[in-house]
Amino acid sequence: MEGNRIFTRDQVLAVAGLKIGQLAGKPEFDAAHDRLVASGAFERVDYKFEPGPDKLGFVATFQVTETQPMFPVQFEDLGVPAKEIEGVLAAKDPLFSTANLPATKNVLDRYTAWIQEYLGTKGITEKMAGRVTALTTDKFAIVFRPARGLPAVAQVTFTGNQVVPQSALREAVHGVAMGAPFTDAGFREILDNAVRPVYEQRGRVRVAFPEIRAEPVKDVEGVHVFVKVDEGASYELGKVEIAGPSPVDPAALLKAGDFKTGDVANFDRVNDGLERIRKAVWRSGYLQVKVTGERKIDDEKKTVGVAVHIVPGTQYLTGKLTLVGLDLNGEAEIKRIWTMKEGKVFNPEYPDHFLERVRSDGLFDGLGKTKADVKVNEATHVVDVTLTFGADAGTKGRSVAGAAGFSATLRGASGDRLRIHPHDFPMVAIGVVEAPAVHEPVILWVLGVLSAGGDRLVDHLVDLRAAVARKRKEALRVSVGIADLLLGERLEVRFGEKHHVRLTADDHARCFVVSELWIERETELAEEVHRPLQILHGQVDK
Repeated sequence: MEGNRIFTRDQVLAVAGLKIGQLAGKPEFDAAHDRLVASGAFERVDYKFEPGPDKLGFVATFQVTETQPMFPVQFEDLGVPAKEIEGVLAAKDPLFSTANLPATKNVLDRYTAWIQEYLGTKGITEKMAGRVTALTTDKFAIVFRPARGLPAVAQVTFTGNQVVPQSALREAVHGVAMGAPFTDAGFREILDNAVRPVYEQRGRVRVAFPEIRAEPVKDVEGVHVFVKVDEGASYELGKVEIAGPSPVDPAALLKAGDFKTGDVANFDRVNDGLERIRKAVWRSGYLQVKVTGERKIDDEKKTVGVAVHIVPGTQYLTGKLTLVGLDLNGEAEIKRIWTMKEGKVFNPEYPDHFLERVRSDGLFDGLGKTKADVKVNEATHVVDVTLTFGADAGTKGRSVAGAAGFSATLRGASGDRLRIHPHDFPMVAIGVVEAPAVHEPVILWVLGVLSAGGDRLVDHLVDLRAAVARKRKEALRVSVGIADLLLGERLEVRFGEKHHVRLTADDHARCFVVSELWIERETELAEEVHRPLQILHGQVDK
């Protein structure tokens, strides 16, 4: 079973009508598919089946998408206890829960018919209806009640209130009470959901509404509702503790909850702390964790303690990481810095956080849209992650340089270029060795002049021009005259090579200036050409 979040595997299989070990083929799977669709609890149902491991039987996988939204269920003025109705509906529908019910028309009509049928056995023939009703401005419920026309709430007045002013109380109920059909039970539900939290923010955990009465309003069709309030005393927050086993260190969870013991028992803040605890356990791989707080009221000390109950469920592990839109260089770097390795605890916040860090740290030039997708395998409790990297439109068709003029080219999902900065590559140890020559020096051509023997008079100076170091692809310019006054070998010289690597080496191209004092060891071409001539200033020919 894949895709189910609210309904359990057993609930879905019960609706599908399939059991382990039964004989089943495509007709049975098609029928199971149709039953799931007809339940109204799933927006989409797909299935696949394949031979089992030993070629015995089939392994079937259903992929479902649960219907949204879902709301809690309430029963009002039905003439029988709510528990009886709940039992009837649970027997009719394996998916029934008072916590979550799809608000689709076919579901509401089917449940209304079941309720109507049961009430008929009790002698109640009044027509019933199920509707989505607002309890607060952001909280709704499916309410089953008689379908008869009910007077609407036109005005509300509170009495007995001192801590909270009339205006604040009216504002709390205005969005949900005004115009709503009036029943005593329904209006109390509104008070509990809209007014009680206002008092619990102030530590008034014993607030009560002992009297509610409604009077017809003369100028409009509706009723004026009067609510008597008993505000009670203010309570302080007492001890908060983790009750029962916890998959995460209780001390760490209480620290995350950040409860202010000794302060006014503000249950908005307490509930925020419970949510932080739930998130901490959730980040530890318990994707279906439930956290509740049980109040322990001490009326004598005027304190409220809280026992935190944790139902973690199964822990999920990280599965395969798939990267889309990167070349081999990019994939290698992302996999290096991705810390949630396969087989480790799955943190559902990590994929999106990881992509945010990649962007904020500027790992790629020209990074466009990114996306993290997860696929949860409910059978193995393993979560596979796919990260998609796109290139920004501004990088199309051009190269974007990285840091220090160096970049590794990556490919976005659409084929556009991304680039990774070299300073984001891993740091590695290096060894310093004697720098070898890239290749032996090659003299491509020689620009020369005749030697002093043929070109100079006795009183003329010998050519002083020296050979200088050049890049490997340039000519080595040197005069062929007698190397009077030339410099010998130089110390370390910095050479600019065309290999995008800069080295400092001893005489990378042999010597910086190559010379031989006074007399060259070997006769060069220009001297040989003029051999018949005698050198006037010094007899050296033999």
